[in-house]
Amino acid sequence: MTLAPALRRGVAPAALAASAALGLACPPRPAPIPEPPVPSASSGAATTSGPRGAVRCGAARCRVPAERCCHGAEGDRCVPDDGSAYCPDRSTEYASMACDDASDCRAGDVCCLAMTPEGTQATRCGAHPCPTAEVCVPGGAPCHAGLRCEAEHGDLEGRCVAAAPRARCGGLDCAGAEAECCFSHAAELATCGKPGSCDRNTSVAFGCSSRADCGGYFCCQYPGGFGCAGSCGGAGALCATVDDCPARAGAAAVDCAPLPGPAILGVKGCVYAPGASAP
Repeated sequence: MTLAPALRRGVAPAALAASAALGLACPPRPAPIPEPPVPSASSGAATTSGPRGAVRCGAARCRVPAERCCHGAEGDRCVPDDGSAYCPDRSTEYASMACDDASDCRAGDVCCLAMTPEGTQATRCGAHPCPTAEVCVPGGAPCHAGLRCEAEHGDLEGRCVAAAPRARCGGLDCAGAEAECCFSHAAELATCGKPGSCDRNTSVAFGCSSRADCGGYFCCQYPGGFGCAGSCGGAGALCATVDDCPARAGAAAVDCAPLPGPAILGVKGCVYAPGASAP
């Protein structure tokens, strides 16, 4: 099983030993991993919702698909859409938006967020699931089935998140307002809590336990636990069946098996053939 061989810094020694026994020890935060290329723009009739065919750009609205919005430190502006993930002035402009919800896309597509290797944001219409996340406007076009729109601050008006968040570990099924499952290694005890409430020095935080908890996205490992993401970037993933597992370096998972450790943990991880490591 390949679920993070290194230990995360700053974790209590007892917890580290228990984590290693579980196969759940977390690696140091890696350098940014380039996301897959931003999907190419879709063409065709827009779905119903408003504002159809327009992206908010400061006080203005850009007409899509002819234009996109570039957000920058010196202001926001509409520019012709050349299909790029980058704005014309890379020194001051940090977000390129060719859509802000599914109403800007052809039927069946959604508005996808991707991160460039430099850490700037880009949105463009593409197929579900998105490389990073689906973007939305509260009160606008609905998110893909299994997701709901949650308002955000900043350039993105909203992001689609799991409509019914839940996670399971240690025999508990955590859902609703307390949808994070915290598993303590030392006590071999699970508790439910609000997202972000786990003490990650002593526990592993489960924000999901399979792809079904993520509205079609993957349940990926990150330093301290597991959460929903469009791409696991070579990290571990949790699953109910092997179909929940992302490909790793182009290779499909070979199994979805219980994680090593106490049986009470009760979660499964994706297993890859030797050599199927992150590029």
